[in-house]
Amino acid sequence: MTSSKTSVDSPWQKMILAGGTKAGLFEMGGNQDCGDEQYRDFDIWLGIEGSATAHWLGQQTELRKGRLILIPAGVKIRLRTPPGASLRMLFCHFDCLLKGKPLRDTARFVDARNLTLTLPGLPSISLIGEVDTGVLAQKLLRFRNLPDDDLAQLSHTILLMDVFRHLRATRKSPRDSLAAERLEKAIHYLESRLDHDISLRELARHAAISPETLGRLFRAHYQTSPMQYLMGLRLCRARDLLQSRRLNISEVGFACGFNSIQYFSRAFRRQYGMSPQTFRDRHPQSQR
Repeated sequence: MTSSKTSVDSPWQKMILAGGTKAGLFEMGGNQDCGDEQYRDFDIWLGIEGSATAHWLGQQTELRKGRLILIPAGVKIRLRTPPGASLRMLFCHFDCLLKGKPLRDTARFVDARNLTLTLPGLPSISLIGEVDTGVLAQKLLRFRNLPDDDLAQLSHTILLMDVFRHLRATRKSPRDSLAAERLEKAIHYLESRLDHDISLRELARHAAISPETLGRLFRAHYQTSPMQYLMGLRLCRARDLLQSRRLNISEVGFACGFNSIQYFSRAFRRQYGMSPQTFRDRHPQSQR
């Protein structure tokens, strides 16, 4: 994200109405469907952990860690998680003004094919971006604790202008689109085979790119390697299975691709700071 000190020069500064801004944390378990939603204001969704599929504008977009989605007012969107998956995301509602009034229907300003938004007198922006999750998440969470006064509204507006500027800078060349397609193909392959041994070479072959290129894509988008990303998916899945209590500890480990209970326990403790058994004891049964 760019520094907020230049936000005063943003062409969006007179468009964003931060009053009434709402932000919060939303979670979904596996095999859930939120149904069609159509908001009267603008929404920002930021993936924090796990993944889900957003169905909107005739397309499907994966909402995952580090991905930012801007949902213009009046656009229908449906969020679904596959069996065994989960999602944690941050959301933020806010208004944009057109001729001094909150814009409630943006259909004529949205390019559904390219997923861009072009409002009158303003540059086009992408509706999807990749961001530093930690930095933006902390800023969005502050929205919930700020008082409802002019200074808080100014703080909200500055952050939202930074988000819009970031989306404006997002460009999708044919090469970028192909790289995103390869990356998503690799991720879907990982998610569907968590209980299998997967090598980097096998994953790259499935995504139809070289192991070196695949590694660069993961580092550029997620600041981690493909195998570290796989480990995160496995541990997230293990956490859900532990809460469901359908399997014993060893079965959870094997179901998530760990070849031994010892390896599973060490990896889980590194991620969550406790053993799988302690985690299960401390958390109530999940209905997922």
